[in-house]
Amino acid sequence: MKTIKINGKDFFYRLNIGAFSDFEDLTGKSIEEIKKLKDMCQLFYCAITRGKNKDFDMDYETFIDFIDEDENILNTITETFNEVNPNANQKSGKKK
Repeated sequence: MKTIKINGKDFFYRLNIGAFSDFEDLTGKSIEEIKKLKDMCQLFYCAITRGKNKDFDMDYETFIDFIDEDENILNTITETFNEVNPNANQKSGKKK
């Protein structure tokens, strides 16, 4: 399991079927529909809640506030998302 530091504390996160299922319950979207930064943050929030962190008690809005304060959190989110979805960075373009 990987960790991320939020507000000076390390939290485990797991991008697994449980996190994907929680994301679908939270947003009504499937993971194939993730296209926006907000979707990635919501999925990552679900991954942290699935990380078996007994002391992770922040709600989603507080989580977003910490992302605003620490760019390393956002970098970890985008890097992790790109690991699981390597096509996310590719731009679709028209053939010439």
